[in-house]
Amino acid sequence: MIRRLFTLIAAGLLLVGAWPAAAPAGAQERTGDENIAVAVNTEDGASVFRLAFSVRKVADGIVDQTNTAVALASCTACQTVALAFQVVLVSGDADVVVPENEALAVNVACAECLTYASATQVVLGFDGPVRLTAEGRQRLNTLRRSLRQLEDDVAAMDAAMLHTEVQRAKAELIAIFTEEVVEPGDEAPVEPSASSTTTTTTDAGDAPTTTTSGDGTTTSTTEDATTTTTEATTTTSSSAPTTTAAP
Repeated sequence: MIRRLFTLIAAGLLLVGAWPAAAPAGAQERTGDENIAVAVNTEDGASVFRLAFSVRKVADGIVDQTNTAVALASCTACQTVALAFQVVLVSGDADVVVPENEALAVNVACAECLTYASATQVVLGFDGPVRLTAEGRQRLNTLRRSLRQLEDDVAAMDAAMLHTEVQRAKAELIAIFTEEVVEPGDEAPVEPSASSTTTTTTDAGDAPTTTTSGDGTTTSTTEDATTTTTEATTTTSSSAPTTTAAP
């Protein structure tokens, strides 16, 4: 019955453009330009953790990558966490810039449960092709391992602790692609000519209430939800990709 209810929720969100098509329940998906983490938990006392992590390069002038984290829970004393991290490296000018970053957390008849979804998308524009240094690749692998380690640690964490770890990971991800990006055949760091970082985080309480913000981001929370925040910082230049982030 609960699975059917979650299916109906997903169908309703698809109609308003807030649910990624063909996202398998309880799994993660990386298809083309989509980076999707979906965690579904209906088992009392269980922890379900899903992580999607991708780095995409764009050279065709179209920046339309999507980054989505979805956590759905109906259980007691359980933890349901979905984290999506996506980096988009854009070479040259971009004619179309419409990246999407969404996080959704929903509880149905949940008690003593942590349901948390966070999506972080970093879009960086450069004049030409770039690559990570060896040190940058090592730092990125270390970051991935630390995020995967959260699967073993999440049962002992509350929302505040988890949010702190997500913010730490976000800061390190931005630092890596700020400090360790170079042009092919060169070791001198290259600064992006334009950048945009958007993080959407939702943490659901005991019953879902769905709201849609002006920028199309949909979150499901309750009145007693611990956090419902959207952070965005944007800097642009005239010769590189530009984005408009939610205030």
